[in-house]
Amino acid sequence: MSLELDATAFLKGFHEAMQDFEAEAKLINRDRAERILERAKQHVHVLSGETRDSLELTETPDGIEVGSRLPKALYEEYGTTKMSARPFMRPAIAEELGR
Repeated sequence: MSLELDATAFLKGFHEAMQDFEAEAKLINRDRAERILERAKQHVHVLSGETRDSLELTETPDGIEVGSRLPKALYEEYGTTKMSARPFMRPAIAEELGR
């Protein structure tokens, strides 16, 4: 019994399967990122709403990032020498990961 393999057809099929897998993984990651974003908005300390309203999803070549471009968001998350931390991203991520 011999088995013949059409390498071109195999590689084409493999490539298509990987594209399908990557597309599905991207959807799962986007769904997870959206849940983290919503949780972070619930956790953020609100005075003016500026930090909460600045939270966003950003697609990068490496995936999807959730966060804010405001410098004060970093200060709120980690605190400063003059202000206690009021984390919102870390709890949101921990909840999503079930920790």
